Amino acid sequence: MDRLEKLERLIKQKDSKIESLQAEKSQTHYDFNVKMKEALQIADRDLDEANEKIQNLERKLEISMKEAEGFFSDLQKIVVANTKTPPTGSQDVPDASGFASRKLRAENIAWKLANDRLNAKIQSFDSDFAKIHSQHTAEIKELNRKIDNFRAHLESEVSARLKAKKELDHSFDQRVNDKSAYDKDLERHLEKIQILETRVKNAEAASFQCTEDGRNKEKLLTKQIKGLQAQVSAYGNTFINNYDACGGQFEKSGERIGEL
Repeated sequence: MDRLEKLERLIKQKDSKIESLQAEKSQTHYDFNVKMKEALQIADRDLDEANEKIQNLERKLEISMKEAEGFFSDLQKIVVANTKTPPTGSQDVPDASGFASRKLRAENIAWKLANDRLNAKIQSFDSDFAKIHSQHTAEIKELNRKIDNFRAHLESEVSARLKAKKELDHSFDQRVNDKSAYDKDLERHLEKIQILETRVKNAEAASFQCTEDGRNKEKLLTKQIKGLQAQVSAYGNTFINNYDACGGQFEKSGERIGEL
């Protein structure tokens, strides 16, 4: 019985370990799914932010392009106006040629100043546009780099967790197989124990039967001994009686011999 109790305790311990492994496996799968969900949510949020920034940059570039088109349109208008023939003065006005020349010279100076201001604005716009474009390009590259790094980190994390899950599943399967082998060994031991218990019971029954047979033989021998003792006693009494009878006769014969 002690062996059976020990085996039952071992079975309970193995079952408890397997339940613990199953709970650990379930918890690991749950934690993995939760972390994967969180990582995907973070990735989606970062991608949304990156897309929003890219859209903002595209809108800014579109606005800048429209402003550039406006500047170039104004510049074209100015160039077209400069190519027109300046108005000539009336021949009837005295000294008109000198006035027209001064007026044309003044207009040319004004147009040149306007062109210089426009060129300065265009250069400033080109410089600002180049800075904005360079900044936006750098921001887009940085966002793409962060997205690539995050994707690589996520893939590495997923790969590591899948590897850990695979190892856990393998360990669990190995322990289940070990338990199956242990159960088979346990069944063989239980069969041997049952055989031994049967033999013990048979031996106890045989011992009890031998004891009963011994008691019966003891009683029979005791009875026989008592019978023999009774026979010996009876024989002794008969012998003594016979001896006494014979002894009396011998004494009488002796007396007779003495008399003779």
